[in-house]
Amino acid sequence: MASTTLRRACWENLWRTCNVVSPKRDPMGYSDAKDLVALIEKCEDTTHFCVKGWHYHAQNFPPNVTTSQSHPIAFIHMFPFRKFDDWAASAIKQIFAAHSETGCNNIAKRLETCEGWLELDFVKYSKRNLARMLKIKNSRRRQSYEHHFFLYDFSLVQPTLDRLSRSYQVPMLQFLDMQYKRMRQNGTCTSQTIEKFHECFDDELLQV
Repeated sequence: MASTTLRRACWENLWRTCNVVSPKRDPMGYSDAKDLVALIEKCEDTTHFCVKGWHYHAQNFPPNVTTSQSHPIAFIHMFPFRKFDDWAASAIKQIFAAHSETGCNNIAKRLETCEGWLELDFVKYSKRNLARMLKIKNSRRRQSYEHHFFLYDFSLVQPTLDRLSRSYQVPMLQFLDMQYKRMRQNGTCTSQTIEKFHECFDDELLQV
């Protein structure tokens, strides 16, 4: 999952249902498999946890995780789809919004050697992540948990989760109206910077 809307909702959900407050913007367990396991085993009052995709092949994720109520555990890997041009334009705008011209200068410098930075990083594009995750799944002969892959329109987070909740018969994740990026200052980096990004990565996208 990469959606900041989902991360924000998960942060709030863990606080309200489990009294777990993460010191960072990411919810507890999002980036650390050990924290995730501890949450699953401890927190009985929620049905939702949010994790980064790399948990799927994390070496420190144990083969069996149980709860006192023996709830089944399934991973739903959600990939927000957005056209590559639109995604890149939004990513570079976020860099400008967070870091102004300093951020624009940093990404322009990195793109001289075709390196991504922060939001504008090819490895974070959903199609690339989906291909990578499927490759990992197919390379594994034995699975300890159920894994489901779901590609959805990035602008339809709430309808998508509503459909998934009904399909898996779990309560709807609340707090989806709370967002990190609702207000962003106007402006973005120069057109030359985004053109350089496409020069670096458009061909690589075709190979995914």
